Amino acid sequence: MKKTILSANQTLRNISLAFIVLASVSCTKENTNPFLLRVENKSSVALENLVFFALEGEYSYGDVTPGNTSRYQVIQSAYRTPACTFKVKGSSYNAVVRCATPSPETISSGNFSLVIHSVGGTDADIELVRE
Repeated sequence: MKKTILSANQTLRNISLAFIVLASVSCTKENTNPFLLRVENKSSVALENLVFFALEGEYSYGDVTPGNTSRYQVIQSAYRTPACTFKVKGSSYNAVVRCATPSPETISSGNFSLVIHSVGGTDADIELVRE
């Protein structure tokens, strides 16, 4: 019986290929129609370096102070479960966005706001709202 021994490069290549296949299956598009998205900070804290993650890349909204709203950006396609990251007073937050209005299945052409209601401790209350 002949034994096959994989080299370190072959093993790494196989692991990388498996990761890419898994990532492509889990990151399916909900929408291929572009839409406009802005960030509305209804919390009492300044959001630093806010980034929204979309299928084709990251969208930086920079700093959004309490009570203010960012400019719109055109988003080409959204993840099944939208997410964003930001900092508050040096603490990092990685947040999944609640899609109360609309549900993730109905993200399509139109104007939307990523509304940050509150941030505290390790939690952030964020929802995607159709305007």
